[in-house]
Amino acid sequence: MEAYQLSDEERVELALINGATKGDNETLGELFDRYQPLVRRLWLNYSIANLDRQDWQQEAFLVLDRAVHNYRQEQRTRFCWYYRQLLTNRLRDLYRQTRAEKRIPAQLVQDLNAENDVTMIQDPVLTPEQIVMWRASYQEFLAQCSTNEREAYLLESEGRDLTEIAQVMGCSERKVKNALHRARAKLKKHLG
Repeated sequence: MEAYQLSDEERVELALINGATKGDNETLGELFDRYQPLVRRLWLNYSIANLDRQDWQQEAFLVLDRAVHNYRQEQRTRFCWYYRQLLTNRLRDLYRQTRAEKRIPAQLVQDLNAENDVTMIQDPVLTPEQIVMWRASYQEFLAQCSTNEREAYLLESEGRDLTEIAQVMGCSERKVKNALHRARAKLKKHLG
C-alpha cells in the first residue's frame, strides 16, 4: 500500500494547526483567516434569527480553537472537512436552542404583554427599579392563579374575546367569565 503524500497546501495547514495547538495565537488567527469563506458561507446558508455576523465570527473562532486541539491527522480526514463539520454542528445547536426558546410558555418569557410594557417604560414617573418590582409582582400574581385563570387572563391580555378564549381553552364562555373574574380579583388584591 502506497503512503499518502501531503500536498504543499496540506503541509502549510498542518504547520498552522501545530502552531495553534501550542498556543500561538498568531497562527490560530492565520488559520481562522484562511477559513473565512467557509465561515461566511455557512452563516449565510443557515441564517439563524438573532445571530448576527460578529456573534457568528466569535462562535466560529471558538469552534476553531476546539478543533485544532481535538484534530488528529491519523483520522485521515482533512482538517477543513473536520472544521466544517464542527461548524455545522454548532449552527445546528444554535438553531435548536433558538427553537427551544420559542417553545417556552409565553408567561415565562415575557412578564407583561407588549402594550403594558411600552406604557410603563414611557411613564416618566416610574424608575427602572419600580418597573422591575412591578414585573416581579405580576409574576407572583400569575403564579397564584389556577391554570384556567392564568390561561384565560393571558389570552384576554392578547386581545382575544370571550368566544375565542372559550374555543382555545375548550370550555364554556361562562367558565371563562368566572376564571377571568377570579383572576382580576386576585390581580387587584395582589397589586392593590
